[in-house]
Amino acid sequence: MATWAIVESIRRDRAIKQGFYNDPTGVVDMSFVWLLPHNIMTGLSEAFFAIAQNEFFYCEFPKSMSSIATSIGQVGISLSNLLASVILSAVDSLSRIGGKESWVSDNLNKGHYDYYFWFLAGLSTFNVLYYLLCSKSYGPLKSEFNEDNSDEREE
Repeated sequence: MATWAIVESIRRDRAIKQGFYNDPTGVVDMSFVWLLPHNIMTGLSEAFFAIAQNEFFYCEFPKSMSSIATSIGQVGISLSNLLASVILSAVDSLSRIGGKESWVSDNLNKGHYDYYFWFLAGLSTFNVLYYLLCSKSYGPLKSEFNEDNSDEREE
């Protein structure tokens, strides 16, 4: 999100300097290469996330629940998409207060998508910190489960 914020800030400044402030359809003289860092990072993070999530579910859930584990992951993605819509609507409403132009205006050059992306970067930072807290609290359930089962097998 920080890369999007930086690129959007540069794009908006160039659009205004090129006279497109009131023209949302104007083509800004800017290379597509500016989009590559974010898209590469997004692709890598999606790939790593999908693999890690499936590995976690298959290792921690009982074998009989493996298909349910995958479904739970998809439900989580669906809920996060719903939450993203709620966040966008809230940012749109709150940034209009006082008669100002919305951060997520239909006119890209009048709006401040860079502010919106910085806000999302802040939420993402909070999310990473929360993840670190949860991962520190998470115990080795798999090894405890295996030890409990080995005791039953010996009897």
